[in-house]
Amino acid sequence: MKQPLLEAIKGRALLGDGAMGTQLMIAGLEQGACGEAWNLTHPERVTAIQRRYAEAGSDCILTNTFGGSRIMLNRHGNADNVGPINKAAVDLVREAFKSVGREGYVIGDIGPFGGLMEPYGEFTEEQVRDAFTEQAKALVDAGADAIIIETQTSLEELLLGIEAVAIGALEPVQPVAVGIGGEPRTLERGQRQARAWLVAMLRRARNGARHPQDNQPSHRRQYTGVRRVRVRSTRRRW
Repeated sequence: MKQPLLEAIKGRALLGDGAMGTQLMIAGLEQGACGEAWNLTHPERVTAIQRRYAEAGSDCILTNTFGGSRIMLNRHGNADNVGPINKAAVDLVREAFKSVGREGYVIGDIGPFGGLMEPYGEFTEEQVRDAFTEQAKALVDAGADAIIIETQTSLEELLLGIEAVAIGALEPVQPVAVGIGGEPRTLERGQRQARAWLVAMLRRARNGARHPQDNQPSHRRQYTGVRRVRVRSTRRRW
């Protein structure tokens, strides 16, 4: 039986994969096209990329779902395929590992929703949270071993992603790791203050509150699924 991811990383370093977007373009994806749709229309090309990573020794491979939320997919007319696209993405990584005789870990990839939230943009927090929750649930239900939230464009969006994973992963209860890739940015200036605020939010998240100034543990049940969050400053190239 495969060791759970959170147990495996305690015993040894796990090797990740590399870029997906550029590899899809090399495989024929046109600039601006929906690479996530290839999980359904060109699964053999997606699997071929991930198989090469598995052959190279990757222990963890990200799903081809960077833009797999409803808001992002809607731009390409694929909003009704959130479930099928994310499920297929998990299956394709499993297939890639199986083809080289290994199990490996499937990391469900959640990228930014691709817009700005009010008051700077047209999307509400509820819309973004719902989109992330829907994607997270689809990835977990399909059997992803972990979720990575990466390259969010603001700290507010990042927190909504964490909330969404906690909500989507706890029904039913499944062990899901939350990782944050990329360099979190904020609309406000001052990286030191922004990082301090982020750390405070994450600590509150694990204790059940939503914001540093919020003393009401209204999200305690949802956040019990967040085991450990590690903030890295290295950006994963798309």
